[in-house]
Amino acid sequence: MKHFHTPFAFLAIATLLTIGCSKDEEPSNSFSFQGKSYAITEAYVTKIILTNSETNAELDLYQFEFLHVKGSDSAALLLAVVDQNTNELGGDYAGKSISSNDSRGLFPFLFFAASGIALPDQSAYLTGAGGMVSIAKKEANYTINISSIPAGTYDQAYNFAEKGKIKGYYKGQIMMDVRDLREQGAVDPSRLYLYMKPTERHLPK
Repeated sequence: MKHFHTPFAFLAIATLLTIGCSKDEEPSNSFSFQGKSYAITEAYVTKIILTNSETNAELDLYQFEFLHVKGSDSAALLLAVVDQNTNELGGDYAGKSISSNDSRGLFPFLFFAASGIALPDQSAYLTGAGGMVSIAKKEANYTINISSIPAGTYDQAYNFAEKGKIKGYYKGQIMMDVRDLREQGAVDPSRLYLYMKPTERHLPK
């Protein structure tokens, strides 16, 4: 009987170990919105170099793009972060409103960058104030946690109507591209968002 029960005992132990290990597994690379989850199939980051008109010094923006492409089904998550004081990438970035003058954060618009989500049904929403994006970086290896970032629409008075919250996680390599736009002139860092009517704004394609 001992030999008869051994395979079953081994199977039970293996099952318990599998369950125990699954609790420690890292979340998958994905983002979610309005109850739907999208696996990240491609990830990009671009460093955008501008000139600070107040100090004539370099001003760096960072544009992340996370894409979900599965057959004809596609979605995109864009995250635009900046720290005017250091120009460094990393740490926590709180979600800011479209008219925020804060020097650090995740912004709906940063001149040539944007934060928002584009969905398979062709709808697109910009981020609002609240939530957090945490970025840990070591060379080209990133760990990014996206915690309850509001996304929705803005009216012409910059009032925000939330449509849901973005959550997500990514861990892996992302090769950084660099776009040097300093020849296009200086930008005023106290007005990080674009000077356009919100109804005319669109996420970059």
